[in-house]
Amino acid sequence: MVVKRRQDDTVGLRFPCRNTVKKWNPGSDTSGPPDEVLEVDTLDDCALPHEQATMWRRLGRRWQLMALTVAVGLSALLGGGHEAPLACGGLATIGASAIASRLIADSAYTAFDNANAYLGVGDSSTAFAVGQTDLQAATNKARIAMDATYPSRASNVITLRATAASGVANFAWLENGVFNHASATTIPSAMLTRKAVNLGTKVSGATWEFTKTVTITAA
Repeated sequence: MVVKRRQDDTVGLRFPCRNTVKKWNPGSDTSGPPDEVLEVDTLDDCALPHEQATMWRRLGRRWQLMALTVAVGLSALLGGGHEAPLACGGLATIGASAIASRLIADSAYTAFDNANAYLGVGDSSTAFAVGQTDLQAATNKARIAMDATYPSRASNVITLRATAASGVANFAWLENGVFNHASATTIPSAMLTRKAVNLGTKVSGATWEFTKTVTITAA
């Protein structure tokens, strides 16, 4: 079993996001333990030098207020109450609009619930940009429906899980995102977040269970 971890955080608020992929090689019995487990802890697409980090410390209080709004909005976006904040990777502009919509119970955007949420994976390593509305891969990309009972919430932790079967998403997983539609990229659908991170290369016959666990805590 291989376990890889990387942890980043911001000043004032922490948005740790764990991407976990359980991998069964071709021919493996998926009812047994996986052949490999990869865990990558990520925050966003920024690595601030010391001078910039100092500047952001001075804005910590402002970020806390902003994050409170985002936390409540994302809870509503998932169709739940007001205790389940979520943030992971880069928040897309259309994702922010979806948060605002769901925050006031506006039905302009679809909820990220079990019936509609998808974890997307693709083979593009293009850096995140807020204007993106989809994964950046040209052809090798897929959106995988939620497993039963997901997304789930435990206090301030949101867990999304999807399983890519033998014939699904057989390419390098270099990016991932959270969606509320199987393919659409415009309202009422939205890409909530996108993250460029290497989770390995899936091959035909392999089964991968992808879990995205997100925690938000004030620091």
